[in-house]
Amino acid sequence: MKKRKVIASIVAVCFSLALLSTWVMIFGCMKRGEQELHANTSMEIPDMSSIPGCVQNGDQLMYRGNIYKYDPANINILFMGIDARGEDESIGQADMLALVVINTEKDTVKCICINRDSIGPVAIYDISGKAATTKNVQIALAYSYGKSQSEGRGLEVDTVSKLLHGIPIHGSVSVDIDGIGGINELVGGITLTALEDVPKAGIVKGEEVTLNDEQAMYYVTERDSASTDIGTNENRMSRQKQYISAWCDAVQQQIKKNPFKIFKMYDSVQGYVDTDISRNSMLYLAKVLKRVQFGEGDIYMVSGDYERENYYDKYLIDEDKLTEMMIETFYRKTE
Repeated sequence: MKKRKVIASIVAVCFSLALLSTWVMIFGCMKRGEQELHANTSMEIPDMSSIPGCVQNGDQLMYRGNIYKYDPANINILFMGIDARGEDESIGQADMLALVVINTEKDTVKCICINRDSIGPVAIYDISGKAATTKNVQIALAYSYGKSQSEGRGLEVDTVSKLLHGIPIHGSVSVDIDGIGGINELVGGITLTALEDVPKAGIVKGEEVTLNDEQAMYYVTERDSASTDIGTNENRMSRQKQYISAWCDAVQQQIKKNPFKIFKMYDSVQGYVDTDISRNSMLYLAKVLKRVQFGEGDIYMVSGDYERENYYDKYLIDEDKLTEMMIETFYRKTE
């Protein structure tokens, strides 16, 4: 009898040690994931000193009589939708840009949608692949100068960071058109009320529809580029905002049940996705995203106005409103 009790005690101790070792290993992976995200960027704080009315001293900023301090608890991930398919010879452009800002102390998420037609500093490369000059053109073009998906993604990250005054970007994800269906399939489709007609998908404005994979692709990518109206991309961005909100909520519900589900989700769309986020970092982000609050009210559009030049739309960002958005998102007001 005593021998059985001893054996049972040994088994219990071994099981406890194994369980403890597993949790220590998981915690270590998460910690490395956090460190890897911060190591992804050489920038630590944005440079707001060139903005009229801003006085910057290190991580502190004075603006309109108030003092703000940069919040290092933010993890900034840039998502980009690429208007190319896997079989296309061209690398494509960044047709959708969204900077997701995760605050690991406040447990909040904000999503800043940036118009692909925004005019910003894009590095122009010569035939040898060296940066020859920088021009203010549509920021979507930055991706197209890459020789590969990862290079294009890196160029787009640099452009968006410069547009936002050197904001640190800790990770990036690009998804091509063929990947949208797979992303939709991950959550079993998204149910929403259509904001406008999308004829190719058989979608009628005002109707509630659960988007199948093909419909999801058309809903977030279609726009009337042949229209004589200026700024047709804004209508598409409204649809993207609606879809992103519903999709993120569905993903969060799955991650809450099992954070490791993020690996299965990534593996199922890996052929259409390019990222510099490691698996350790994915696990860390899944842990954080389990507890955050996020809704459509946390998705913001960078304000600006459209102009048309030589048949191309130009979106000119309102710098005052951009400054206010950046201070509200990335800084904390000090007493």
